[in-house]
Amino acid sequence: MIHQVHGLWWPAADTEARRVIVHDCTGSIDALLRHFTGRDCIVQAGGNVGVYPLALTDHFRKVITFEPDTVNAECLMLNLQARDSLRRVTALTAALGAELGTCEPVAVDAHNCGAHRVDFAKGSVPVWTIDQVPLSACDAIWLDIEGPELLALKGAEQTIAEFSPVIACEDKGLCAAYGISQGELQSWLGDRGYEQIDRIGNDAVFRRAT
Repeated sequence: MIHQVHGLWWPAADTEARRVIVHDCTGSIDALLRHFTGRDCIVQAGGNVGVYPLALTDHFRKVITFEPDTVNAECLMLNLQARDSLRRVTALTAALGAELGTCEPVAVDAHNCGAHRVDFAKGSVPVWTIDQVPLSACDAIWLDIEGPELLALKGAEQTIAEFSPVIACEDKGLCAAYGISQGELQSWLGDRGYEQIDRIGNDAVFRRAT
């Protein structure tokens, strides 16, 4: 079940995400924009109900967003339609991973639709790789997917090699649930010429060294 709050569609059970996401969105984007030099295309996940993808359309010609939870994705599509943003945003009901497959979204907190994780061992929701997406440009990759950020980057290796996007990843210790050690993401990116240039809240920001 979904409902509208201040003009946006949200899962009816949510009480936490809408408070935090709406409050933090503008500040997070403003802080990250100083590192995002290109403005053609950003790949963003998770899309949640669309607050961040919608805000990013003010700064990028194209936004590609992924959201695996079907209720969140329903709200996302309604919010994009209401703001006539489907021309600028490609929204996929899917998770990101290191390889193609399927998964099942898991609600960690019924009252926080931003805390969902995915179980790659079961389920029917598609898992995409970023390399699967046909891209003519990729200026930035911004991942907030509750733990498997490194897996999503491994599925973007060709994209990273071709476009050298600025990369921002949530980094708050959730990676252990996916068998990923703390610092492993940084090491993987370092092997590909990236260095951490900033930390904004829970987001670590990386750019390829010149």
